[in-house]
Amino acid sequence: MLHRDEPKNTSPPITMTTLTRRSFLTSAGLAAAATTVAGSDLFAFLPPSSRKVAVFWDNGFPAADGLDVSRDDLSAALQGLDVTFLPAEKLGSDLPTSSFHLLVLPYGSAFPRDAWKEILGFLERGGNLLSLGGVPFRIPCAKANGKWKKEVESTAYHKILGITQAQAAVSGRSLKSALPDGSLKVLEQGCKVQNVAALTYRLSSTRDYADEDGSAGQRDARVIPLVHAVDDDGHEVAAAAVAVDRLLGRFFGGRWVFAPYEGTMTSDAIRTLAHIALQGSLEASVAPLFACYRRGEVASVKVHIRRPGGSLEEILPDRVAVGVFGADGKKVGDVDVRLQGSGTTMSGEAALSGAKFARLSSGFHRLELRCELSSLSEGGKRSVVARSGFWREDRALLAAGSALTANEDFLLRDGMPFVVTGTTYMSSDVHRKFLLEPNPGAWYDDFSAMKKAGVNVVRTGVWTGWKNFMLDVGRMNEASLRGLDAFIHTARAFDIPVIFTFFAFLPERWGGVNPYFDPRALEAQKEFIGAIVRRYNDVKDIVWDFINEPSFSSPGRLWSTRPNYDQHERAAWAEWLKKTYPAPSDDARAAMLQELWRSTSTEPLSLPLPEEFNDANIFGDRRPLKAVDYRIFAQEAFADWVQAMTACVKANGGTHQLVTVGQDEGGTYERPGPQFYADAVDFTCLHNWWYNDNLLWDGIVTKAPGKANLVEETGIMFYERPDGTAWRSDQDTAELLERKLVIAVGGGGAGFIQWIWNTNPYMDSENEAAIGFLRVDGSEKPELGVFRRTASFLRKHQHVFVGRQREQVLLVLPHSHMFSVRNYATEATQRAVRVLHESCGTAVRSVSEYRLDRITEAPPIIVVPSVQYFDTAAWDRLIALVRSGSTLIVTGVIDRDAHWMPAERSSMFGKRTGLRPVASDEYVVIDARRHELTFRNEKIERLHMSTVEGEKEARVMVYEPTDILPGERKAGSGKVVWCPLPLELAVEEEPTTALYRYSMNLAGVRPDHTVRANPLRALIRTTKFASCTLYMVVNESEQEGTVSVKDERSGAILEVFMQPQRSTFVLQDANSGNMIDKME
Repeated sequence: MLHRDEPKNTSPPITMTTLTRRSFLTSAGLAAAATTVAGSDLFAFLPPSSRKVAVFWDNGFPAADGLDVSRDDLSAALQGLDVTFLPAEKLGSDLPTSSFHLLVLPYGSAFPRDAWKEILGFLERGGNLLSLGGVPFRIPCAKANGKWKKEVESTAYHKILGITQAQAAVSGRSLKSALPDGSLKVLEQGCKVQNVAALTYRLSSTRDYADEDGSAGQRDARVIPLVHAVDDDGHEVAAAAVAVDRLLGRFFGGRWVFAPYEGTMTSDAIRTLAHIALQGSLEASVAPLFACYRRGEVASVKVHIRRPGGSLEEILPDRVAVGVFGADGKKVGDVDVRLQGSGTTMSGEAALSGAKFARLSSGFHRLELRCELSSLSEGGKRSVVARSGFWREDRALLAAGSALTANEDFLLRDGMPFVVTGTTYMSSDVHRKFLLEPNPGAWYDDFSAMKKAGVNVVRTGVWTGWKNFMLDVGRMNEASLRGLDAFIHTARAFDIPVIFTFFAFLPERWGGVNPYFDPRALEAQKEFIGAIVRRYNDVKDIVWDFINEPSFSSPGRLWSTRPNYDQHERAAWAEWLKKTYPAPSDDARAAMLQELWRSTSTEPLSLPLPEEFNDANIFGDRRPLKAVDYRIFAQEAFADWVQAMTACVKANGGTHQLVTVGQDEGGTYERPGPQFYADAVDFTCLHNWWYNDNLLWDGIVTKAPGKANLVEETGIMFYERPDGTAWRSDQDTAELLERKLVIAVGGGGAGFIQWIWNTNPYMDSENEAAIGFLRVDGSEKPELGVFRRTASFLRKHQHVFVGRQREQVLLVLPHSHMFSVRNYATEATQRAVRVLHESCGTAVRSVSEYRLDRITEAPPIIVVPSVQYFDTAAWDRLIALVRSGSTLIVTGVIDRDAHWMPAERSSMFGKRTGLRPVASDEYVVIDARRHELTFRNEKIERLHMSTVEGEKEARVMVYEPTDILPGERKAGSGKVVWCPLPLELAVEEEPTTALYRYSMNLAGVRPDHTVRANPLRALIRTTKFASCTLYMVVNESEQEGTVSVKDERSGAILEVFMQPQRSTFVLQDANSGNMIDKME
């Protein structure tokens, strides 16, 4: 309720002395907020008689989530303005024809549906808007039989305006001005909040580079927070009032002010918001010409001011002052900048010359623009402020810090485990263009906030527009490199290591036809990488990530592994075939491959056609068996590319710096995978976005033997319901992120890096606009609280994460099956990981079928699930491990090699075998007990099982080596346990559990823990260190309850109470079993 008899505003004059990213988004988009007048004159640039305001008012119109204001309330609040109250029918007729400067909608989320066209037209003409309460344009209302009726909520209207979603954020919290000097106290004191809607914005509708998947777009608008809702811990959790300045595109020139909450607002607060909206959009910025200057160079600054909806000459002087502050925070002096230009844009540059600036020392320096804008109303002045900064090179700072190294479990710092709790960062003001339009002032403030939140690594890099950095090969853009210099300085100032990513999705080609084989492309890539690496030879804690989420394909087939069919790839393919399939002559090799691929003697050994990668009921003249070879070829070719780029880093002085590749879940299938390129990097990475029901599997199958595996990018992809509303609430999203962070470490990983600190509204992507810790309005999501808790726990205990014991079970990833056109190996390995952890209490590690040579010691248990194809050399290696003591559990068809050629392997069991498709219902005998299995849908048309002569139904068989091979003193001590059915692909989970438990008993392998009570079916995994055991407990259910397990190492009983959908760590002493700590 608005308080009509509220006293006239007597708050101190409004000024703005300090601005941060959160309060001002690094630029003075809200010049109005710096004004020094009060009352009804606030922020106005138009004479009172010219300030025409249309207020939608219709008796009987239903409010929704609003402020419950009356017409008298609004009249009092807008006193002094030329106000016209318009009912719905007049809104439709008068809004398009009258020269209104501001439209006020006072009914919260509700608006008149039939006037939408006219409202939209008003906004498209640059009209200003004030929406009081609720979610703007959320609930259309229609009039029928003289009465207004609310229709169902809809996102369609506000999405047109760039508001993609609205979430219920907080209720009943205190407010805090978004300007840290206390400006806008009138809003802080005059807004009483019950429920605030947290709005998500997309502020770009274009792509700068149409053929780049990660392209940024033009910044059509910016969001400026006015007042934040604050929780009990002082965190800004929602914006109770914001201004949206429309700078480009469809709505340019307008300023929209939203108060998206339910509650009350005083007359002064409404008046303030109206005058802020009346000003229209305005953008001011100050920036250094270079973000980092070297010794002896004279720094320069540039000022840029835009007023898209009006002329600047009438309000702006031709000279402005920029204050320069030293590394100690003290003001050094002002530099005078002369502005040039006319109309909507003015700009100018000036050098920091003279004796007072000669004293600038090495380190960080702030810039502050202050200029006075003339008011046309009564000749007053309005102060506008923008801030940035620059660095003077500090070589000592760059060389300081501790080096990063890596072992097979973690990154290390000073030789001790350094569990990564990081985020990706690219600056809130321009996001992916941050190195092209650097703002070290914003970076400095953000790094300070990240450090306080527990961020210990920042990932950044170039995701788009590589030719902006190097248009011609060897000719780098020095200004962008100086931006990176400043970024690295800022990170070093807060002792936060940086992972820098060079490319995204496909390496830039610079005129080449193939990013991986064309010498033109390869040399350009090395020039690009080398030029950057050479600048930072002294930096100990920088990590080079060669490419983000790579594909091996042509640009037109991104996110897959498909040939490009250029001359360079054809030559590489021919050379690979020659190396992989040695033969006495080319004709002999051709005959061999034609047999393997089932092709005719006249068919060339060409690259597989696109359709040959697809499954079909009838293949016709397609050769799908080629697909396996090409996918292995692609894996090896990508590993060679990584090795070449690694050599480039070392050759350019980065001998002490770590290198990696950041791959998403595509690397668990056909796209370049860590299991194949691990030898070329210092540690591997996973970006786990999609498989939210198989997060543990994700981490296990991407961790290659001998290498730490970092979850380098994680977050929650945005999904919608059919009506366009959000699939998950913000709290649901936070709980899922907590699960991801806990599994990232508890599942055997080296840590996590969340995507991303600031949400990115400056791409034509509603998904990108929804992901991040901080909303565009500067408020934080519940996810950041989850991050703080997790980072704090890991930082406290990481010093004891030493002496890790290897997992007892090795899962072999059947890549021959996975790379076939009928991949059921992914599903089979997912089932295996679930069963081993949930039902057998045993942690798992993994290795590719094609990388078994990395396994130098025989693990107690090896699992190869539901094979249909299997490489002969890999099988021989498995048998060698069995002879060294491993128990091998293998299910499915073992008598076919990677090309579906016969391979006599089941003969070890003394039985003759055959093949047949699985039936819908099958039976298997495991340890004298009969189990029923069901196969559904296409599996009965795609999966084979082995038949055993003399057996009416499948039976698990056990082979123990009894022969002594040359060089052995005794027969092998391990076993092969074979089930002829693809057990892991059945509907039922119980038979798989029975087989694994039976095999573990045969091998004398005890579980890591024994479940005493688990009513939640919580996911539990143990990681054993020398002095402690780290338990990961994940409740994926909507129930609460207590999980009780017996720790096999200490014999202690561990009981953990779990809330619905929550995840936690429990740290236990290895000897006593006492609980050391639990993450709350």
